[in-house]
Amino acid sequence: MVCTNLDEKYQPTCIDEVVGQPIVKEIMKELINQTTISLPHMLFTGPPGVGKTSVANALAKDLYGKNWEFNFYEFNASDSRGIEFIRSDIKRLTTIVPVGATFQIIFLDEADELTVQAQDALRQLMQKFTETTKFIFACNNPEKITPALKNRLATFEFKPVPDNLIMERLQYICGKEGITYDDGSLEMITQGCHGSPRQALISIARSVNRYNHLVLEYIQNDTIYLDELSTRKMLRDVLSGDVKTAEKQFLDLYSNSGQRYDNMFGIILDEVDRIDIDISLKQAIIETTGIYDARMADPNVTKSVQIKCYLNALAMIGANSGYVKEA
Repeated sequence: MVCTNLDEKYQPTCIDEVVGQPIVKEIMKELINQTTISLPHMLFTGPPGVGKTSVANALAKDLYGKNWEFNFYEFNASDSRGIEFIRSDIKRLTTIVPVGATFQIIFLDEADELTVQAQDALRQLMQKFTETTKFIFACNNPEKITPALKNRLATFEFKPVPDNLIMERLQYICGKEGITYDDGSLEMITQGCHGSPRQALISIARSVNRYNHLVLEYIQNDTIYLDELSTRKMLRDVLSGDVKTAEKQFLDLYSNSGQRYDNMFGIILDEVDRIDIDISLKQAIIETTGIYDARMADPNVTKSVQIKCYLNALAMIGANSGYVKEA
């Protein structure tokens, strides 16, 4: 049976092994090859599953060699997001002497979940211990990082990985794992992962059968079922006025499935075409979705605010139409 955690099993052991992100990789290699190695505090931004955590880990392995686990500390900020976490766990780590190096790295994933107070406390720690502790923050929504903190970080934007590179990676891993596959299976996974190698590997683990064979029908059913069911529930909730639940569902769809915001609007419109609702309600949803899709293309807008506005607009449409959620 195939390993269910392929993403962790095939984590890069050095920067050169990272899939995609050529600009980021080139800069990281320049930092590693400096005569006197020093890192800026950094912010990695981009969609889920495109390599932010992989680059941070690979950077540490290149810098520290066999001592990398003693000098690299990784946290998910969505688990502990308040100021007490910073004052206790993180502050304690900044006082630890690095092993065989002049500085250590603290990596905070999903840093956009940190409270404003926690970000302010981190900024103070960064200033005080800047010579011995370097911070790397990773997030999907950089607009939620305070300007005061962001101004002290070198920002690197991670892009969706091109399909051809994901395809090459999948072929390599399937070969190593002895996974056979139906014609078109890897192509479908590659197209459906939206530039996220992590999501592609999750799809393989979900769609392989007990004979270690990747079945095209499983991939089709898995993708369609998740998109339809999750999106339909979100639409029903928001049209009935439950904006808070719908917002969480929207963000879960975005984060967990590796979708970009613009892809999410396309999925919503596909679902609106399928569901059985009044034609005038359907038209209002389509028009509103088009408006916010255009707004989200503007790099100067705060995406999280636009999502809230979009969902509230849908809730108003539902209220004005007298929509009642099915039991």
